[in-house]
Amino acid sequence: MITAVCPASCGELLQGFIMGSEKLISYPIDLYSRVTLSEGKGIGRDKSISKSYAAVEATFEHLGLKAREAGGIRLAIDSNIPRGKGMASSTADIAASAVAAAAYAGSSLSETELAAICASIEPTDSIIFNQITLFDHVAGKAARSYGEFPSCNVMVLEGKACINTLDFHKLKSRELIEQGEREMKKALALFEDGMGTGNLGKIGQAAIISALEREKVLKKPGLEWIIETAVRLGAYGVNAAHSGSVLGILCCNGFDAEKFEALLWKQDFSGCYSLIRSHRVAGGGACII
Repeated sequence: MITAVCPASCGELLQGFIMGSEKLISYPIDLYSRVTLSEGKGIGRDKSISKSYAAVEATFEHLGLKAREAGGIRLAIDSNIPRGKGMASSTADIAASAVAAAAYAGSSLSETELAAICASIEPTDSIIFNQITLFDHVAGKAARSYGEFPSCNVMVLEGKACINTLDFHKLKSRELIEQGEREMKKALALFEDGMGTGNLGKIGQAAIISALEREKVLKKPGLEWIIETAVRLGAYGVNAAHSGSVLGILCCNGFDAEKFEALLWKQDFSGCYSLIRSHRVAGGGACII
């Protein structure tokens, strides 16, 4: 029996048309998918985790094993990541499944190999990397790495809407995304400056630019009010799930979370959100435990 884990993401810090294609930068938080792989018939029986089964087969094929050898594998997934909200629940399942499958086969996967396997199944978040990474989530290729994210709290504002990743990426939104290239160039420059100096304020500003730009594609109820109020109460910035309904408020102990929440639930749009809770930025990457 082998168990692997991979963290969630609270949406994306940046996502848009960057350096010639759509790319994203996710960040991991302390929610996890835990995948346990053991011997026993089970492959293909549970449709709810079919993507994870596909990751096992793809990993076996990558390692030179026949996919049918996965027929003797049983997968069990224990995840506390909300589904369909833009928090990388599927990516975490898929990545942990691939890493577990490689270990079961007596091997391991580089981050480059893992990225290619994950992206072959669906567009993938960059929480599969140990470092914060600018990532082509469709082609499965890393563009730049930035090291570890500065120590930070995240107030997660979870929307009620659920969005299927594959269905979302079928939408004809490419033209709208490309129109935002200038804003994303500005956001990336701010982000890279912030990561290079450990300045969470600049990282937060970059996230705000990206979140507002994404409004053309997928609106978040009350986003401008949320940004203005969060920053006024001491937050560094607000990031959005660019293909989901979650928002992340990047903050430290100086953020007045109680006042923000009290004000939030008085707003007309607050019915579009289900809850708000506190998390921490965590380490990235899928690994065996």
